[in-house]
Formats: sequence, C-alpha cells, structure tokens
Amino acid sequence: MARLISRIHEVIVVTIAENGKPHLAPMGISEVNGHFQIKPFKPSSTYDNLIRHGQCSINFVDDVRIFAGALTGHRDWPTSPCQQIEGEYISDALS
Repeated sequence: MARLISRIHEVIVVTIAENGKPHLAPMGISEVNGHFQIKPFKPSSTYDNLIRHGQCSINFVDDVRIFAGALTGHRDWPTSPCQQIEGEYISDALS
C-alpha cells in the first residue's frame, strides 16, 4: 500500500486578475506525494482568477510584510513575469 505523505506550506499565491494585473493572496497549500493542491475559498478573487485563467505561481517568502499586506489590501509588491507559465511571481520570493 502506498504511503500518503502530506505537508502544508504557507505561501503567497499569485494569480492574474480580470484586469490583467497580478493578484496576491496568502494561502496554506497542501503538498501530497510531490504534487501541490491549491484550495482557495469559494467565493474569492483567487478562485475566480484560477477558474478564468487556470494558472498561478506559488511563492515561498519570508517577508512577513507581504503576508500582512496581502491581508490588509497592500498587494502592490514588485512582480516579474514567469518563464514557464503565463503569470507573475513575487520578485523577492525565496522560490
């Protein structure tokens, strides 16, 4: 029987909003057997963006200002274009 290995990571998920701008949201995502599961609240902007666009970046950050800002509405952190998907990532992300 295969062993299920599950971990939760606190990250910032960046999706693309309807206006084409990056939307940052703090989220606990699950890693199950090497695959990431993103489970946004429904309804939420992140959920709507994922349904519409189908892509996001997962950003591991250690700057608590980014987490606090995402919760308080300050979401204008510098982003850069992703290389393998159509999207953006936080320029100062650890990975």
